[in-house]
Amino acid sequence: MPDFSREFISSKGQPIVYKGKTLCLMDRIPISKTQSVRVVIEEINSNTRQGLVLDIFRGNIIYNGVEYKRKSKNGICIDFWADEATFQTLTFKNTNRVLNVWNFWEQETCIGSGKMKNAWTYGAAMIVEELPNGRRYRCNDWEPDEDFDDLIFRIELLD
Repeated sequence: MPDFSREFISSKGQPIVYKGKTLCLMDRIPISKTQSVRVVIEEINSNTRQGLVLDIFRGNIIYNGVEYKRKSKNGICIDFWADEATFQTLTFKNTNRVLNVWNFWEQETCIGSGKMKNAWTYGAAMIVEELPNGRRYRCNDWEPDEDFDDLIFRIELLD
C-alpha cells in the first residue's frame, strides 16, 4: 500500500505523480482581493473524522458574520470538520490573492487516550480537479490506500 510521505519529502512538498495522477498535499487557489467562496462537502467515506483548512497569508476572513483578523506573521486560517461544514460561505478581505487548501483528520495520540488533528503524513494526498467555478478535492487521509474518497469536497468561487 502507498505511503506518499516519502515522495513528498523528496519533492519538498511539491506535487507528485502516482499512477498517472497528480497528487498534492496542499492546493493554492488564486483569488481576488475580496473573494467569497463556498465550501461544499460532497462525500465522507472514512472511519476517521475528516476536516479541511482554508488559509490566507495576508488579510482577514469573514465567516458567519464575524471578521477574523490576522494576529501573527503566519496568516489566518479557518478549519472545518467535514461533518459540520456543509455549504459554508466565507469572504476573504485584503488577501495576498492566494487561498491555501488542505485536508486533515482526527487521530488517536500516542500518549493517553486523546485525539488530535493530523495532516500531511503517510497516505495523505489530494487529487485536485478544476471546475468551471472552483475546484473539487478528492482526499486521502493517513491510511495507506489509494482510493482518494475519504473526503470529497469542492470550493466554489462566488464573486
